[in-house]
Amino acid sequence: MWKHRRVRHCSPCRSLAAVRSDLYRWIVPIVLSSVIAFGREAGEGGERLGSLQQVCVTDQATGFNWEDGRWVRTQFKGGTYVVSKIESPNDPVEAVRSDKMACAKLAAEETTFRMFNEFAGGDHKMYGTCLRLHRVGHKNPEFMKCRELHSKNTGTWVVTFACEDANFYFEPNGQFHLGTVHGFVESKPKDDYKDSLVISVGNCAGIGEEVPESH
Repeated sequence: MWKHRRVRHCSPCRSLAAVRSDLYRWIVPIVLSSVIAFGREAGEGGERLGSLQQVCVTDQATGFNWEDGRWVRTQFKGGTYVVSKIESPNDPVEAVRSDKMACAKLAAEETTFRMFNEFAGGDHKMYGTCLRLHRVGHKNPEFMKCRELHSKNTGTWVVTFACEDANFYFEPNGQFHLGTVHGFVESKPKDDYKDSLVISVGNCAGIGEEVPESH
């Protein structure tokens, strides 16, 4: 997961990243307000989605910075994320080479998913899926092992994704929340430094049609 570090900003100058950020702040709300809700009603009958592309924009981000030996509550600048569904790697060597090792673990869980779908009563289905999460302005994306959850609670199938290992959860064309946490709990870290702890919330919109997987 991306690290949040404290940085000093230069007020007279604006970087390319800042200009790009402003563009996303203008463009994405338009997309969010006009997009057809492909994701919410995709996969009629609970079929696994064959494709998925979403842009997720942070509305608020809050958390803590480590300062002078203690945690200090802080508001953070939100990010924009592009989420894509990709094929899980079958070759362990290729998985390591492409930094998709987390997704390679999905094959071992397929039996669990099949058993769940057989006994869930038809109104709930679960599939393993690999997602690519790329924060705009950052070089390297993250690959996540996730659960694709289909639920029919009010007569309509609703799709959500849960990526527990990455603390990322979202509904296509709906809300998301993302947690950046770590296990560094030492009272006296080296150089009195710890990465920030951050929780981000926001909304996602489709940038490509999500369709059920063909059989």
